[in-house]
Amino acid sequence: FIIAQNYPPDIIGGATRNSDMARLMSTFGSEVVVIANHPSYPFGRFKKCFRPFRRAIEDGVTVFRVFTFQPNNSPSTISRVMYHMFYSVNALLMALVLVKKDDIIITSIPPDTIVPIGLIVKKIVGCRWAMDVRDLWQEAAADLGFISDRGLVYRMMTGIKRMAYREVDVFGYVNDQIRDALKDTYGATAPMVHHPNGANLSVFHPSSVKKDCHLIYVSNFGYSNDVDQLMRMMVVVKDIPEFSLNVLGDGERKAEAERVIIENNVRNVYLLGMVPRKDVSEHLTRARAGLILLNPKEAWNFAIPIKAIEYMASGIPVVGIAGPGTRKFFEEHACGKIFSADDFPRFIEYLREMDDHRAELEEMGRNGRVCAERFFDTCTVTERFWRKIVSE
Repeated sequence: FIIAQNYPPDIIGGATRNSDMARLMSTFGSEVVVIANHPSYPFGRFKKCFRPFRRAIEDGVTVFRVFTFQPNNSPSTISRVMYHMFYSVNALLMALVLVKKDDIIITSIPPDTIVPIGLIVKKIVGCRWAMDVRDLWQEAAADLGFISDRGLVYRMMTGIKRMAYREVDVFGYVNDQIRDALKDTYGATAPMVHHPNGANLSVFHPSSVKKDCHLIYVSNFGYSNDVDQLMRMMVVVKDIPEFSLNVLGDGERKAEAERVIIENNVRNVYLLGMVPRKDVSEHLTRARAGLILLNPKEAWNFAIPIKAIEYMASGIPVVGIAGPGTRKFFEEHACGKIFSADDFPRFIEYLREMDDHRAELEEMGRNGRVCAERFFDTCTVTERFWRKIVSE
């Protein structure tokens, strides 16, 4: 049983990861059931659904979708809390009905409100519990100012997680920063396996199609992405001759980006909105490079988002702004050009001179594909996580 709040058609990296994990574990021989919420993200983009639950077979996987509060676009903090809490309560009830002692539950976090579900189900049912940790959600919320890292809510969440993590049987972690936090902050002692983000290498692959834009950016316009840097960048690059940027995606802050384009008469940045998942690969291969603009807060210092991996798998280099851990990875593997947030002028200068760096960009693109095959094949990393779960 995979308990994951976001699942396609939600447009967010976690939904893609959860779907790939469910589909692949099913092909590995497990009977997989997913408990997710009704489609809700990006907020305000899906029709509200008030049914207590709905069962469907999606891509060969049984998916139970439970009711949650579905916020409108640009929700308040209270609306976000309700979105997570309604799902967690209803997912817990559904899990207690469905899960048996011989089953295994996998809780996919964030959000951390899912953590108590695993603890309660394990205590009552007696099943085994694995946890897939994609992000330091609590720390990120504090970095973004949603909660205080000295406040009661933060301390309560830390206490609950320290108690719960002693009961987990297997952890999957995305990067070393998360692994260290699990051990040092929360006292986790269970076996751990590296389970990074990945890409379907048969879908995302290099192509010889003509390159018709300089940069492509895949974004949900959320808080893990530095939307402020994107808007700042759009205003500057409008004056670069023959430069173009295509942006795929939708989300809470897209309207702000649209206003910037209109108010500043930006004619070389194109917000293409949401495109079918099956068409994303074609868009990527038509760009000379893929853009990442990660939030500069500490929680994202080592992030390698799914979009960056899909760029690499598509044979295009990664260019952008990110934290020191992310920069180190792309420098070591020579598959991208990453700048710090303080180096914005140098970043813009590099974009201005992209045509002069064509050979370098092509070489980084080839290195990126090798890197994707070596580290980020979704099938390989998911099978490693699955084998650890079923063998413990």
